[in-house]
Amino acid sequence: MSQLVALVPLAHSLSNFRTPKRPATHVSGRPWVERQDSPVSFIPPTVKLAGMNPESISPSLPSWEELGGTEVMRRVVELFVDRAVADPRTNYDRGGRYPQSPTTIARTKSLALAFLSSALGGPLPYIGRSIAEIHQPMAITASELDAFLSHLEEAMIECGLGPSGIHQLLSAIAAVRPVILGN
Repeated sequence: MSQLVALVPLAHSLSNFRTPKRPATHVSGRPWVERQDSPVSFIPPTVKLAGMNPESISPSLPSWEELGGTEVMRRVVELFVDRAVADPRTNYDRGGRYPQSPTTIARTKSLALAFLSSALGGPLPYIGRSIAEIHQPMAITASELDAFLSHLEEAMIECGLGPSGIHQLLSAIAAVRPVILGN
């Protein structure tokens, strides 16, 4: 069973989680698909601590191996982080408040890979801060997050991940979008 634990630690410090209000279409231009057919079979402790409604979390996640394992996901992370850093729409350095260097970018990639691995039952443990702790001080806007996620989606497609796995992973991220945006 896939672990959702690492996808939701970002929410552990929230006391009032609201169901995300999302636009009619995803950043890709495709409509959002609501999943009513899969019950949540695992409720991570971080969801319970955050007072979140387990139904608001993506009901299923692909396993680490279903997404291609460590080498494929390492390539996904490399591509999307490099593209996000270079894209002014993401405001990756937050107007200069978070200067980027090869060292900070390499650390970001390492933590992102470990985070995804831990969330999806992979071999790499995540020992970083919660996503709320990381992202809330950054005051990320919805358009900046959409630009960032478009790079993630494009990297997953380029690395050969299947549509189902991409959809499941992006749905899980959409469930915690309000935490990343700080609302």
